[in-house]
Amino acid sequence: MDWTPEFDRWWENIESKSDPVSKRIAIIVITQINFLTDLEAKPKENMATLRTVTQSKRYRLWRVSHPYEQDVAVRLIVWFPPDDDAVVVVALGANKAPMGDIFYDGVGNRADTAIDTWLQETEESV
Repeated sequence: MDWTPEFDRWWENIESKSDPVSKRIAIIVITQINFLTDLEAKPKENMATLRTVTQSKRYRLWRVSHPYEQDVAVRLIVWFPPDDDAVVVVALGANKAPMGDIFYDGVGNRADTAIDTWLQETEESV
């Protein structure tokens, strides 16, 4: 499992807060990351918790979600690199509850940029 700098900034912001909604978001994110870590293989089809993002552009993106909760709709946008069976990259994280489905309007472009940055950084370290 790895994640982009954009996700890292968002996650650090969530972890730094102590309000009840941020605490709930943190618990959900940890649960979602554990779900991704427990996957035995890359997904081939949609599941209740993991679905393709139709707004994706260059990369096949998936969103990890959770059952409905008032004020909290955490979405992790993830990418499974095609040449690596062991890695899932968390591109973005968001609580889309305050913004609704408008979140998905820019998710493809934001994820593309975040993944491109991740690819550049991981190539430099190899």
